[in-house]
Amino acid sequence: RRSRRPPAPPASLRHCPSPRRRRTPADVPEINGAASAARVLRGTFPDLADAHVEHFVALALNAKNKVTAAFRLAKGGLTSISLNPREIFAPVILAAAPGMIIAHNHPSGDPAPSVDDWALTRRIKNASRDLGIALLDHIIVAGDKHFSFVEEGGAW
Repeated sequence: RRSRRPPAPPASLRHCPSPRRRRTPADVPEINGAASAARVLRGTFPDLADAHVEHFVALALNAKNKVTAAFRLAKGGLTSISLNPREIFAPVILAAAPGMIIAHNHPSGDPAPSVDDWALTRRIKNASRDLGIALLDHIIVAGDKHFSFVEEGGAW
């Protein structure tokens, strides 16, 4: 009888660390405001601040506001992005996250929100209430600046 073992991995992969490395509590970034969220977003998505088209991303958070997952949800054009709330919530629900932060970039370098940004934020905020997922902030990143709908957006 022949043994049915899978073939050995190529030599170049045998000593690679596992991509599913467990993080220690010190490794997991904690969000405690818009500045720390923007810092984590820039570290997690290094191309976000200076991209030439809009990108929409989300951070899934646990009950202590520590990042458990990050998702690049959509890529748009120079001035807009087409996105439905279900596309935002699907990966966050699958991650079983009780909270999230959403973000996108403005390629123009001006982090000021547009009328469409306000409308999308309201739709997502209302949907988050219905789903029981806390939307902690929506951040717009532009170069080295950012806009927080919670801290600078007035009525949240």
